[in-house]
Amino acid sequence: MRHFPAPLRGLVLDHLEFADVLSATTTDGTGRASLGYVRRISNANDRLVSAPHVMSKLRLCETLFVSSKSALVLGHIAWALHALRHLRDVVIDFKAGADMSSWRQGCEMIARSPELGRLGVFSIKGLREAEFNSDAFQSFLADRLPPNCALAYVLARSFTPASTVSKLLARGADLHADLVYPTPPLRVNPLVQAVATTRLEVVRLLLDAGARGPQPNSVHDPIFMAAKWRKLGGAVDAMRLLYDAGLRSSRRTDLGFNTLHYLTLSYTNHHSPETVLAMAKLICERQPELVMEVSNNGFTPLALLVDGQTVPEWRSSASERASLTRDLSTIIGRAEAKYRRESRR
Repeated sequence: MRHFPAPLRGLVLDHLEFADVLSATTTDGTGRASLGYVRRISNANDRLVSAPHVMSKLRLCETLFVSSKSALVLGHIAWALHALRHLRDVVIDFKAGADMSSWRQGCEMIARSPELGRLGVFSIKGLREAEFNSDAFQSFLADRLPPNCALAYVLARSFTPASTVSKLLARGADLHADLVYPTPPLRVNPLVQAVATTRLEVVRLLLDAGARGPQPNSVHDPIFMAAKWRKLGGAVDAMRLLYDAGLRSSRRTDLGFNTLHYLTLSYTNHHSPETVLAMAKLICERQPELVMEVSNNGFTPLALLVDGQTVPEWRSSASERASLTRDLSTIIGRAEAKYRRESRR
């Protein structure tokens, strides 16, 4: 690679961890010059981020991932924002046992940075609920970060209180703009993110504020699937909130499966039998037309179960599998029979 011109070297170095970047750029003048063309820094540590003679060479850096053991890294990030004029995305990963004794100091240092307004992504991994809910960090989120940048971060946290989201909405966070996440680069609808990750009080707040999922019939319409996948608990209640707000599932996968089809698939299910049955009952009551939708290979949701293609193998015993399959078939079968009767009237 040493024969490549510096700009091309920078493109290659974007895909390496920072320690490897430094190893590859210290052998000659061309190598050192290529640091100026690196746009993405991965897995930098506290020592490297706090070294001005290294960081100042990264003049085109746009994305910075830092693996840290100390809350003082926030002060180093404040310096980096000042020195690196193209820096837009910052991700900090606090390692287990990180020294958080200077958390308030770090929050206050970065909050004073006048360059925060240009951030598109700011995310902290490994942050405990106590630090998240501290006055210093809440003030930083609510008053200093760009509203949608902060909204993306808080909606990805399971312990985010509704009050934090409410403050961001009051500052002008746009619920109709996709949230931006860096790993991998993603754009996610705010309501979809909230349904998948946050407390139900946050989902209710967003719905009351006018949040909606992607456009109906969009191939990127995972909102009811997000409710089904919830691991925080409350999957049935999340789905009920969506229906109560007037939303309907239009999700059809490449296989032609709708939400009810997917509820019968063993490999997508991590819920208790009671939750599975409650979701099936709710879907059949609120959106009965889904029972008649046919997948690309010609199966309605009930036909998938009757055909034996989707026996719930995630259950530990044969009797439990048989019981859940029977109960699920009964719920969907009754809904299908009712739908057929009403359609003939």
